[in-house]
Amino acid sequence: MTTIAQLDGRKRLNLAPYHPSDIYIVTAEDNGRITLEPATVVSALEQRVLNNPAIMAEVSAYHDDPTDLVDE
Repeated sequence: MTTIAQLDGRKRLNLAPYHPSDIYIVTAEDNGRITLEPATVVSALEQRVLNNPAIMAEVSAYHDDPTDLVDE
């Protein structure tokens, strides 16, 4: 979708009509273009878990067979 939007008197732009996200990564380019990319915050702990292949393998194994909850 392409549209024209105008800043309000305080130089703000309401993004609500365009996307429901509350958090964005903002990239300002030298040519004046501003890009907003919807983002999600991930805690440092969650990032370590996601980057740990052993933990992710266990999660995958659980998804494959949820009845196998205990490692004996």
